[in-house]
Amino acid sequence: MKHCLPLLPATRLPQWMLVGLLLTAHLAQAQGKSPLAVAAPEDSVTLYLTFDDGIIPASEMLQTLTMEEAAPITVFWIGKFVLHSDTTRRIWRLLENNAYITAGNHSYSHANSHYHQFFHDPQQVLVDFRTNQDSLQFVTHLARLPGRNTWRLAARKRDDLPDGKVAADSLAMAGYTVFGWDLEWNYTATNNQLESVDDLLFRIKQVLQYHRCFTPGHIVLLCHDPALSNPVSITVLRQFIRKARQAGFRFRSLMQYPDQRVIP
Repeated sequence: MKHCLPLLPATRLPQWMLVGLLLTAHLAQAQGKSPLAVAAPEDSVTLYLTFDDGIIPASEMLQTLTMEEAAPITVFWIGKFVLHSDTTRRIWRLLENNAYITAGNHSYSHANSHYHQFFHDPQQVLVDFRTNQDSLQFVTHLARLPGRNTWRLAARKRDDLPDGKVAADSLAMAGYTVFGWDLEWNYTATNNQLESVDDLLFRIKQVLQYHRCFTPGHIVLLCHDPALSNPVSITVLRQFIRKARQAGFRFRSLMQYPDQRVIP
């Protein structure tokens, strides 16, 4: 016999409660129990998998992953990495032709890892992004600052550190939509292994419960290409995509993120 949750007339469950119910049902099913049947609602939470700091040789793993899982992702590429070698150039052309992959601008130099100095000259930041645009010929307006969790989206903005504020404003005025992230998917520095699926799903639930999303119901996840060099991480990524979908989440490209009118 199927068990259904009673309908609550004219009542809408809070987002965090809805996700909690979905996760509970999924975990119960995984443990061989009889979970409550919970249908994915039309306003289910949307996840945006994003990958920074490519292209590196391990970035090629995204080709198979996205095709086999039919999972849209967004990548933010660094020009000097993409053009580094014949291998990275080949991967660039391969991923460019993958319909599941949307590419955005992550600067040409990635600040050469000297972030405060980089953002001290906002005009140079804009030049660096334009150099990346000219080099890689992006077809989107998506951008992400190196080393800063900064947002410039329509009439809304958010900054983590103040030194990137003027640079982000300059990019927005130049027509870019600047994306930060709601949650970073951690990986170990020693072997590039991603944290477990259950730990990440728990942290997603916390983000929803405590209203930490830049846009309610939409979670931008930050991943990094170096994690793709560990085969265990690839397995974890597959498991996450499948478990998240079973729990009622959906995946989208950042091009489908709501309200992307550029700040005037």
